[in-house]
Amino acid sequence: MNTHFVELLFFENFLLEPIRMAYSVKDRSIDPFSIPKEADGYRFFDLEIDYNSNPPKPLGKPTNISSIVYFGKFYSLDELKKEYPYIDPRYLIIQYFGDGNPSFVKTKAGLFVPLMEGDIVISV
Repeated sequence: MNTHFVELLFFENFLLEPIRMAYSVKDRSIDPFSIPKEADGYRFFDLEIDYNSNPPKPLGKPTNISSIVYFGKFYSLDELKKEYPYIDPRYLIIQYFGDGNPSFVKTKAGLFVPLMEGDIVISV
């Protein structure tokens, strides 16, 4: 059975790879009040689950992965260089895999993460 999930992202200890926590949802929506205040973002995905096995197990890989919604502050590359001149932007750009001019989010954990096309930043 195809099941919808929301994946919460938590950036801790200045690790670029977030801690991920996923749980199933009825549809591809989320009640903003159900998001833990410590979360730095979320995204949705679908996964085929075999509920006839005990315990239920995933079949295949996640599909229909949405863009990420981040909680933090948006920065263009120029804004980042101006506000944080001591940060070497070459390090951040290495992590950027998109096309065009890179942009970033400063997460609630204080980490700068490159934004990919379609990602959204909700200012907090």
